[in-house]
Amino acid sequence: FAGLVVATVVAFLIPDTFVSNASIRIVPQQISDAYVPNLSAQDIEDTITGMEQNISSRTTLTNIINTYGLYKDELKHAPMEDVVNKMHAAIQIRPLLGFTNMQGKGLPALMVSFQYNNRLLANKVCNELVTRFLNSSTQGSLDTQVQANGFLKDERDKAKQDLDQYE
Repeated sequence: FAGLVVATVVAFLIPDTFVSNASIRIVPQQISDAYVPNLSAQDIEDTITGMEQNISSRTTLTNIINTYGLYKDELKHAPMEDVVNKMHAAIQIRPLLGFTNMQGKGLPALMVSFQYNNRLLANKVCNELVTRFLNSSTQGSLDTQVQANGFLKDERDKAKQDLDQYE
């Protein structure tokens, strides 16, 4: 009976922690390998690692903490660096297995999660992290498309020049 009472008291004293999760599916390039070489799995992993480091940087996390008013009590007693480290520990970005396409092939995906003591703020911050991931990915895709467009334009101009010489 004493164990039940102690367990109940401890359960009420421990602060609530809410975890917000989001999945991001990684779509491979849509440009044919004949025109632009396909990125290897290592290149994709390096790109994701770079985006993750950018998103979990001190500047980005400080911006998110200030924007959403996170860790107010901790900021009263600890320096910003310690609070940023606490937030960094609350963020998890890991590969996710189990997504498949129509042909049954496995698709790469990421799970982004954030835990905090307020469920609404946990959800907002998780959405912010996903938005930053998608914006970073969109910029990378845009750069790739610009490079591919430039390459195809150069090839077209070269072919046109060769055709003009033959004529």
